[in-house]
Amino acid sequence: MTSNLTYPSFIYGAILVLLFGVSCKNSTSASLAEAKETEKLESKESKSEIDSTVTSEIEAKNLTESKVEKPEGKQLEEPILVSENTIKEQEIVESKPPAIKIKPNDKTTPPKTEQVEKAQKKAKVPAKIDPIVKTPEVKEPEVFGEPEIIFRRNFFNFGKVESGTVVEGSFEFTNIGTAPLVIKNATATCGCTVPDYPKNPINPGEKATIDVVFDTKGKMGRQQPIITVSANTTPAIHKLYMDGELTELEELEIDSLGEGR
Repeated sequence: MTSNLTYPSFIYGAILVLLFGVSCKNSTSASLAEAKETEKLESKESKSEIDSTVTSEIEAKNLTESKVEKPEGKQLEEPILVSENTIKEQEIVESKPPAIKIKPNDKTTPPKTEQVEKAQKKAKVPAKIDPIVKTPEVKEPEVFGEPEIIFRRNFFNFGKVESGTVVEGSFEFTNIGTAPLVIKNATATCGCTVPDYPKNPINPGEKATIDVVFDTKGKMGRQQPIITVSANTTPAIHKLYMDGELTELEELEIDSLGEGR
């Protein structure tokens, strides 16, 4: 009898223990859930407090900046970026003289610039006239050989003539070389003797002459003009000579009578 009563009481006790454990587990899980919820709420509250603090600081800073008064007078301007081409164009425009507007009925003369004044001064200066007549230069042709000049005679005796007579002489020459001959220049010892020489090249084998005019006006006695010829030969200088005597008309008549006797 005693054994039968003990066994049910043991089962009943075990059930009570199980129920107590389940209830404790449920209470523990519920407390954990409440703790998590409390932690979430606290974190949200702290975050909202931080956000509100930052917002208040930003508003206070904006309010302080808005209260600062800007200095009167010149306002600060933002720097303007200008390219090198724009700077060069501005320099060119600034360097140009300002344009002068002239009214059609305005009789006043506009101010002159320095360049215009210099140009007008140059225009007023008379050009210098060279009294010396330069002999035209003769261009030498391309030489593939060597020219050589030979005169038929290099001496001309015009005898005895009256003073004031114009004496004319001629010197003939030939190019016996293998290249064109060029007479570069011909001059005399005095201005009363004027030589005239060919200006064009003389080909090999060709002949030409140098004509000389001697004005004896105002001269008396023996005269010996010398003509100097320059050519593209070796040597380059050649001499021509004139010789004669200048007398008065009476002396010529006496000489002619003596010769007749």
